[in-house]
Formats: sequence, C-alpha cells, structure tokens
Amino acid sequence: VTVEISRLGSTTEKQLAQHAAAQTDRFAELEARFEALLQKHQETCQARIAEVEERLQAKIAEHEQVLQRLQRDHNAELDRYSRRLQQISAIVTQVGQSQLAGFSQLMASLD
Repeated sequence: VTVEISRLGSTTEKQLAQHAAAQTDRFAELEARFEALLQKHQETCQARIAEVEERLQAKIAEHEQVLQRLQRDHNAELDRYSRRLQQISAIVTQVGQSQLAGFSQLMASLD
C-alpha cells in the first residue's frame, strides 16, 4: 500500500507539473495575443485620430476662408456706407449753403 501511495504521489506531482507547464504556455500564448490585439487597437486608434485631425484641419481652413470673405464683404460694405455718408454730407452742406444764401438775399431785400 505504501508503494502504491508513493507511486500515485509521484504521478500526481508529474501531472501537476505538466498542468502547470501547460497553463504557463497557455498564459504566454494569451499574453502574446493580447499584446498583438492591443498593438493593433493602438494603431487603429492612431490612424483614426489622424483622419479626424486631418478633417478638422480642413474644416478649420474652410471656416477661416469663410471668415476672411465675410470680413472683406463687411469692410467693403462699410466703405460703401462711408462713401454714401460723405455724399449725403456734401449734399446737406450744399443745400444748407444754398438756403443760407437765399436767406441772406431775402434779408438784404428787406433792408
């Protein structure tokens, strides 16, 4: 009986050692697969980030062009209003001088 138990103990130790080695190999395999998946995920994310950044830069450039066009249009509109205001001011001045001259002639004729 003692020899039998000793033999079973030896067999169990061998089986445990084999099982431990298999588990270690399996763990190493899973770890390698995980690392590969992680690497692929990181590359995919970096590529996606680069795409988004590129599209974002294009949108920023597009919006800057629109902003510049709006600023040019606004400045042109301000110039038109400024010129029109100068024209109106000149007309008002002319009318005022004309009325003053007419008033002066009327006053002179009353004397």
